[in-house]
Amino acid sequence: MADRKPTKLSSTQHLEPYSGSTPDNSNNDRRGLAQFEKQRASDADFRVARGGSASRGNQRWGGGGVESSPPRALQPKQQAERPREDDDLVRERGRARFNEDDDGDDGMQVVSGSQWGESSAPSAAEIAGARRGKGRKQPEPEPEYEYEEEEEAPKKSKTWLWVTIAMVVVGGGGATAAVLAGGSKPAEYTSTVDEDAAAKKKADEADAKKRREAAEKQAAEDEAAAKAAREEAEKKAVVKTEVEKPKGPAEWAPNVEATNPWVAVAAAPSGTIMGISQAEATNMTASLRTGFRPSAAVPGPDKPYRMSTHEVTWGELATATNIPEVVTLTRPTWLPRDASNLPATGVPWSVAQLFCQGMGGDLPSEAEWEWAARGTDWRPFPWGTGAIETSKVHIFAGKPAPVVAVKTSKLDVTPGDAPIYDLLGNAEEWTRDAWRPAEAGAPEDPKATTHKAVRGWPLAERGASIPAEGSSYRAPGCAAASCMPTEGAALERVGFRCTRPQ
Repeated sequence: MADRKPTKLSSTQHLEPYSGSTPDNSNNDRRGLAQFEKQRASDADFRVARGGSASRGNQRWGGGGVESSPPRALQPKQQAERPREDDDLVRERGRARFNEDDDGDDGMQVVSGSQWGESSAPSAAEIAGARRGKGRKQPEPEPEYEYEEEEEAPKKSKTWLWVTIAMVVVGGGGATAAVLAGGSKPAEYTSTVDEDAAAKKKADEADAKKRREAAEKQAAEDEAAAKAAREEAEKKAVVKTEVEKPKGPAEWAPNVEATNPWVAVAAAPSGTIMGISQAEATNMTASLRTGFRPSAAVPGPDKPYRMSTHEVTWGELATATNIPEVVTLTRPTWLPRDASNLPATGVPWSVAQLFCQGMGGDLPSEAEWEWAARGTDWRPFPWGTGAIETSKVHIFAGKPAPVVAVKTSKLDVTPGDAPIYDLLGNAEEWTRDAWRPAEAGAPEDPKATTHKAVRGWPLAERGASIPAEGSSYRAPGCAAASCMPTEGAALERVGFRCTRPQ
């Protein structure tokens, strides 16, 4: 190759770094030089790949040094003919050459001079198309160099990254290391996620069960509290009626004593147990045993007392004008117009007690009532041991019996000079004792807080308990407002009589 003299460059021109070879400059590429100048002006740290050599078969310059510069005689003409669009095409071609590599050379590849010219020189069609577009609005300038990275494995999401880190910190182990190294979720991780989901579901179900059980427990406690409150209210309703006894008889008491005198009753012998005797219990069926059993050990009255000759009548009750409950008392609708000599039935227990207290006494206890009917000779019936004649005793005999005037029965009378009438027949009678089981050790009856014991045979049917038990027969009667709506009709045939100390 012929020697050539160094070309003198102007102050605005730059020398191409020497590439180690002297290519032929007959086919220089002005576009490649312009692109190189722009690159060096924008990136101070840009390093040009060295060591390239020009191919002799391809007569293009290699960009290696002063000898590789295009002839100065061509530069003015070429610079004048170079369109602006050519630079854009060159930039696009150059951008594709700057790819990131792994040799630590800042993403640059070694390109020879001939390769540079071949890749950068636009075709005639491209130059013509660019010239046709001259004068049009150019697109916004883009970054001069964008490095295309090699295709990598799909990036993991941030969530997956944090889950992986958490697994490393908490559990460690090979499964997590495999996830980090392989970039995919191993079977162990999937199993762990499933187990965690199952554990969470199980925990949620357990929590829901606890809340449900707590709600049920609270509901049960509320129901128990409400029940206790009702029972307490019913107790208070019963206790409230047990008012303090007056110090002496009321002003109207002597008038009642004139028509219904007191009858003296002696005390029971020591050790007397009221209720069905052992011999009587042997001859009775279990369904008829409502009276006290010997196991109940209810003692007889240990002090003498007095008892009304007969049941309190409506005429006698009407004299108690100082008792408001008596004045406003509603009588049964079936009573005849003149009921002054009929037993005062349908009278609430509390009103009956107020009347007896106005007489200077009280309602009889169960033991006082039964002892007056049995007497010292332990009679099974008030009149003795004779057979029951329903025509002579006003009791239920297959159909309800009416209430009749007091002292009407010719049989239902105790023996002696001062008899007591209608203990077993006519109206049933209140006692002051609360209802309780007939046997010892029996469960407490729920009616104990709302019912009082009633004595005497019924006028209307009360199950199968008629009247084989005689004077020991007993039944519960509603004495509280809570049971009155359902049992009020039965009380229309319940009357009362009074007792007082001797």
